[in-house]
Amino acid sequence: MLRATFRGLIAHKVRLALTALAIALGVAFMSGSFVFTASLTHSLDSLISEAGTGTDIVVQHQAPAGGFGAGSGSRQTMAASVLGRIRALPDVAAAGGVTGHAQLLGRNGKALPGQFTVATSWPGQAPFQAIYTRRAGRPPAGPGQVMIDRASAQAGHFGVGDSITILLAGQARVFTISGITGYGSASSYAGGSLAMFGLSTAQQLLGATGRYDAIGVKAATGVSAQQLRDQVARILPPGLTALTSASAAATQESQLNSQLSILTTFFLVFAAVALFVGAFVIWNTFSIMIGQRTRELALLRTLGAARSQVFGSVLAEAGAVGTVAALAGAGLGVALSKGLLAALSSFGVSLPVAGLVVPPGRLALAAGAGLAITLVAAVAPAHRATRVAPVQALRDAETSPASFSPRRLAAGLVVVTAGVGLVLAGLSTGAGVTVTGAGALLSFVGVTVLGPLAARPLARVIGFPLTRLPGRTGVLARGNTMRDPKRTSATAAALMIGLALIVAASVMVDSSKTMLNRQIAVASKTSFYVQAASADIGLTPRLAAVLAAQPGVRAVTEVRATDATVAGAAHKNVDGVAPAVIGSLGRRRGAGAVRLVRDIAAPHRRDLRQCRAAQRLSAEQRDAHIPLGTRGRQRRPGKGRSRRPRLDPAGPGPLSGRPADG
Repeated sequence: MLRATFRGLIAHKVRLALTALAIALGVAFMSGSFVFTASLTHSLDSLISEAGTGTDIVVQHQAPAGGFGAGSGSRQTMAASVLGRIRALPDVAAAGGVTGHAQLLGRNGKALPGQFTVATSWPGQAPFQAIYTRRAGRPPAGPGQVMIDRASAQAGHFGVGDSITILLAGQARVFTISGITGYGSASSYAGGSLAMFGLSTAQQLLGATGRYDAIGVKAATGVSAQQLRDQVARILPPGLTALTSASAAATQESQLNSQLSILTTFFLVFAAVALFVGAFVIWNTFSIMIGQRTRELALLRTLGAARSQVFGSVLAEAGAVGTVAALAGAGLGVALSKGLLAALSSFGVSLPVAGLVVPPGRLALAAGAGLAITLVAAVAPAHRATRVAPVQALRDAETSPASFSPRRLAAGLVVVTAGVGLVLAGLSTGAGVTVTGAGALLSFVGVTVLGPLAARPLARVIGFPLTRLPGRTGVLARGNTMRDPKRTSATAAALMIGLALIVAASVMVDSSKTMLNRQIAVASKTSFYVQAASADIGLTPRLAAVLAAQPGVRAVTEVRATDATVAGAAHKNVDGVAPAVIGSLGRRRGAGAVRLVRDIAAPHRRDLRQCRAAQRLSAEQRDAHIPLGTRGRQRRPGKGRSRRPRLDPAGPGPLSGRPADG
């Protein structure tokens, strides 16, 4: 039987190789997602760990549960007196710093590549400078000096002593490059651009004069980080917290890993679909092979082969195909992850991946999943092979006519009805993607169950025009399709999945575009909108006055945006507008009203009722609480069109302070 199995593999090697390709693609998607996310996670974890080099304790504002970063406490500043208290402790080194955003511009006036922009202050004490490696030149000292990251310097062909234009709060400023630095083992800070200024200069540029965003503390020899944390925590004012650098790094790593899990899920969905399609291909291929080998299997039964041996031989063929496909898919997955990084880099998305990390356990899981699906898909054809009688070796193989099955019809209708119900429930009640996806899967399974019942009549109707073609080709094609409805249905199932996914993606994209365009059209009556090339940088306040002075402009309003904590929920978008002006441009609730998304407002109705009596912040208060350049997403107040104006903040005119020619 082993020899017969091996000869069967050799006899159908091309067909089985193409069949294995379907499984290999599914395994490649799965293993590639594991390698990609493992490589990215390892690189980010290393970067976060390196960021704490030379620092034992970090003092920052307390963040709400589940939040960190902008809008959750870290953007708030602290008084310089806190640094004085910490430095008063025996045998400690402490340095305060500020962080914001600054866009580096190339010699052509365009932004240098980088996934995000960081502006920060140069730490004045040696223990906190260890993270900045491979430095050239010297640290920034005067108000017109800056140190940039090595990757940006290479991209813009800048060297020490060159002049560089930097956008800060929407205004272009020219600085002299005093130094170039790496960050840990990398040339940039996690793929972003880095601009470092002297402490006093950074505080002035980032709107935090005399204040700090965070304070780093280095313990004396013989003092543990935990002991130092306890000492520092006792002298901190309310609202501030002291964390060990290891604890802060672990928290950030955990939160980054949870965010990367979304990317893993995205890839695994594609892998599951590919494996699902591969299962249909395996089932269909082995069903056809069993039909073609009826005489061969009957002859084996005549020679004494038991049913279990026939069953085992078919599964052995499937196991061989699945093993080759799984191993090939694992190798393709590694190449796929590397190709994905190269593709993202070509589109300007440079991720901080130092090298590929191949997790053997997860690769084994992906290969095992491919092998298991191959074996499961081959069980039904293998069981069908055991029902071949020895007497069939004496007659020609022929397909028995398929009869109408009421049980198949009833089962298919039940499954389709359940699937459609779940899809409608997910779309109409907002039950979630899981319910909608489960409904779509059930609908597909139900249609597949009903497929053999519909294959013959559909083939008769669709194939009728082919019978009018010259010769007998059309007649033979139509008859062959109608002869075995189960095989026709199984063959069409794989194509049906692909077309269904393409149509679903197209409908979702077009629906999202239509919904967004409709919301923008209803919410605003503006003719144009102006937004910064980078939401992190923002626009200069003088831009609104310049636009308002242009001929043909009736009204201009500013929109300030920030990432804030609302009713204890971190990372919520908050927009600040001028009520008197915005009322003439779009619909609003009323002067001083605040709009909240329903899922945010529902758990806090009592708090919102108490807030209704609060007075609206004055312009001065708004400027103090939401400074220009605060990180956040800007809402578009009007329709975006191809004819919207583009401004060059670095060009001549009233925004840059450079005189215009003529």
